[in-house]
Amino acid sequence: MLRASRPRGEAGQAPKANAAGKGEGACAPPFARDWLITVKKVKCALCGVSSGSFIELFLTSAHYSSMFRLIFMTVIFFASVSYSAEKSIDELWADFDPHRDPLEIEILKDWNEGQSHYREFFFTGLTHEGEKVRVYAIYGAPMGAKKVPATLHIHGGGQTAYQPWAKFWSERGYACLTFNWGGVWPNREKYTHWGKLREANHQYVGKLVQATEPSAKISSWYLWTLVSMRALTALEAQPEVDPKKLGIFGISMGGTIVWPFAALDKRVKAACAIYGAGWNTYPETLDLPDKPDQATIDWRRLMDSEAYAPLVQCPILFLNGSNDQHGKMDFCQKTLDLTRAPHRQAITARYRHHIAADEGINLSLWMDHYLKGEGPEWPKSPELKFANKSMPELELRPDKLKEVSRVEIYYALDNANPKNRFWRTAKAEKTSEGWMAQAPVLSSTTNFYAFANVYYQNGICLSSDLIRQRLNPKQATPRAEETSLLIDDFSNGIQSWASSSPGTDPLPPIRKIIQATNGPAGLPGMTTTLSIALFTHKIGDPQWKAPEGAKLSMSAYSTINRPVHVVVHEKEFAIGWKPYTNIVNLVGQPDWQTFTIEMSDFVGKDGALKSWADVNMLELVSPDKTNPQPTYGRFEWKR
Repeated sequence: MLRASRPRGEAGQAPKANAAGKGEGACAPPFARDWLITVKKVKCALCGVSSGSFIELFLTSAHYSSMFRLIFMTVIFFASVSYSAEKSIDELWADFDPHRDPLEIEILKDWNEGQSHYREFFFTGLTHEGEKVRVYAIYGAPMGAKKVPATLHIHGGGQTAYQPWAKFWSERGYACLTFNWGGVWPNREKYTHWGKLREANHQYVGKLVQATEPSAKISSWYLWTLVSMRALTALEAQPEVDPKKLGIFGISMGGTIVWPFAALDKRVKAACAIYGAGWNTYPETLDLPDKPDQATIDWRRLMDSEAYAPLVQCPILFLNGSNDQHGKMDFCQKTLDLTRAPHRQAITARYRHHIAADEGINLSLWMDHYLKGEGPEWPKSPELKFANKSMPELELRPDKLKEVSRVEIYYALDNANPKNRFWRTAKAEKTSEGWMAQAPVLSSTTNFYAFANVYYQNGICLSSDLIRQRLNPKQATPRAEETSLLIDDFSNGIQSWASSSPGTDPLPPIRKIIQATNGPAGLPGMTTTLSIALFTHKIGDPQWKAPEGAKLSMSAYSTINRPVHVVVHEKEFAIGWKPYTNIVNLVGQPDWQTFTIEMSDFVGKDGALKSWADVNMLELVSPDKTNPQPTYGRFEWKR
């Protein structure tokens, strides 16, 4: 853990006296005195004199004109604007010691349940202005356990301490602490009491959430990270825990916290960040211009996750959905590229802020390997290579080839925004060294993206790095059918669709929401196990975009009368995002019903949809919770 002496410029520190016993700047004119006392001590690169000394010299010397003194003051003032008190990550955390303050644990409840023992308690996270921040936590461990490995759960935004995580890890032979960093929240009875640090309550975050002035230590993210490291201290203090075998995992905002945590705290022997990977102050896509102000630059170098990636000291796993809005895929790849510690990633294609069971199982397997020493050595990350031939090709070479059970290769066209990108599935053919897949593109395609998932017999899933490739349209073979009016008839399965997140936490058992089924006359279709929004970005792919003036035709089947909200999104998850809705009413009957919807029948808050040009997502919402949910059949454009 980083430790050093107390940093300069703490709040409440009195100005130093000068040789005459007066406060600094006492000889300066009244209009400048207060400003001079608080100005930062930036030393001159040439002579080593501080800016404060320079200013006092110029303000009190008769040798210089008033105009010259005014100009000099202005230059120094603007040079100091938005300048953080800390110059580096080391300086920011220099005086933090997670063991320095007593925990002062207050047990609220102590009980046995099943084969596990649980404790509910408060502990002291830090002291601010004489007031103790009391952190709420739940702990669980196998009954009678001694010196077992332990995991720390860091929840996401709007969430809190969650006992099912303690139960899951306890049943797997671990101790687990789950705590609340988010503070007060509507209808939440037990939470962390932040006291005077109001903006550390997630409900009340404001201008201090990413503050750097006068110090990044006043920012909400700094406080959440600090309290998380104190939670690890509370975990290692439990009698059942082996303090040499500690792991951490965080979800969404908790995933963002994992990166600085794993970089700063040598106690952490394994980490997993889920969805969060930094780059939160950047434009939505990598191709947009980035013009940060000085405060943003300071924040990026002091607190954003990507700044800590090169400093991570333990093996780290990253789990994400390819279309996640918090962990933007292209930016997440940059974080992994910066990571020097052993790392792996697993991405669920087309998912947003949740992951499938096939990828979610990695969390427990990762901790088993690095904390328990159980299971086989993890394979290396698979290598995916791009060949820019007349028909683009993707070559996948996984490690431990004989142990691979299956692979999936995905690619996308001409969309720089990972949040609304449509991922096609390429047909992979087995070779002696791996798999090869052709990736047909349109003759107009200029941007190409790809990644692959490799699934092993032992349950591990590994994703390759993301490929971002610029194509030369002249090298792409034009196809006879450039575009398709058929959006989906489910003859090739339900792989083009996803659902809204049923839950961010990959806590087993992870539910499979969308199911392939057969409707009337045995025709293939898609349904869900509960009332939840379904969506596809397929209509944003250039091959399946709507021709201007087209109508949307859809078929559906229901056993009861129910409405279905058909929503098309213009610039979904981008600047100018607008949804447009049309409601179709299904009648309970044994046959398919077909609806043809005019473009102008889709209505948003600003009126009817006027063009298909920027529509990139189709969404289906059945608000009636009565099961079985509707079965959806054929979707196509009608001219």
